[in-house]
Amino acid sequence: SRIDYDYLRAFLDKNYMDVLLPCVKHPATLIRKIHGLYLDADFSPITKQEAVEKLHDNLDPGVVVKISRASSGGKGVRFFGTGSSRDDISQALDADPDIAVQLVMKQHPEMAKMNASSVNTIRIICIMLDGESIPLSAVVRIGNSGSRVDNFSSGGVGCGVRPDGHLNDCGYTQKGEKYDVHPNGFVFSEGFVPNFDKAIEAVKRCHMRVPMFGVASWDIAIDEAGEPVLIEYNVGGAGIDIHQYNNGPLYGKYRNRIISEAFKNYAERSGTLDFNYSIAHGSVTLSSGSKTVSHLVIPSLIDSKPVRTIADSAYKDSENLTELVVDAELEEIGYLAFY
Repeated sequence: SRIDYDYLRAFLDKNYMDVLLPCVKHPATLIRKIHGLYLDADFSPITKQEAVEKLHDNLDPGVVVKISRASSGGKGVRFFGTGSSRDDISQALDADPDIAVQLVMKQHPEMAKMNASSVNTIRIICIMLDGESIPLSAVVRIGNSGSRVDNFSSGGVGCGVRPDGHLNDCGYTQKGEKYDVHPNGFVFSEGFVPNFDKAIEAVKRCHMRVPMFGVASWDIAIDEAGEPVLIEYNVGGAGIDIHQYNNGPLYGKYRNRIISEAFKNYAERSGTLDFNYSIAHGSVTLSSGSKTVSHLVIPSLIDSKPVRTIADSAYKDSENLTELVVDAELEEIGYLAFY
């Protein structure tokens, strides 16, 4: 379940999430600021003043301004509602060259019961196994009284969600502090996530559109109509502490499959006096060579595995090398391998 980091920054940009993942509902986009350029929801250019007016016209129900790239933990998120001025909005739009502005979402009453001031989301961690997205754990993240964000790292409390949508009997903070009742008075055992099964299905659909991310954490809100809404998703650094506090060991019955999948990409490394090598996927790559060797034999087998590749620059600047014997059936000789 490897993560292909070449895709990471672009595919997590909040300005493109509704474009890349149309298979799920998103908060309504009002303005996109991309690389300093102001655009409307349909990517048509507008002026900054037009952007400010658009947001000012939507202060009821309110707007949320988010830095669209490389933001986490609720940082760079600002809310504006009735009473906010044009100057306030203009200043917020100056915060970063890349900003996504959305309408404030009204959440389902069952979710609002948990904490009314924040949009409380379900974080679902999924792993891609044998071409299937498998949800491993779900935790509802509940903000503190008065807080607009529910993030664990910003003081929120997490509580595990059972398969039927009901919450566990207790929740935990990021420091591992256990609560039977949320500090705001909400009783976890009375909590319920409406249409939790629909949230799980939505996440699995989304994951199949980005299968290059073998492990991903999805933040889903439930709107007034009970529909799942994707707020954002995280890859790589999403953390598993909130899941393991609330739901125990993460892998569960999938442990053996996950270990087996992980070891498909495991490379065994070793060396001889003449070269270092790695064994992965049943074949050998010579990765780097000795600069002192003069007579080099590249064998057909190492540890009963066929030698198939000589890596880039393996014997670059090996000025003592005068004779090369290749017994192997090579498939690739890397760039500058014998330069």
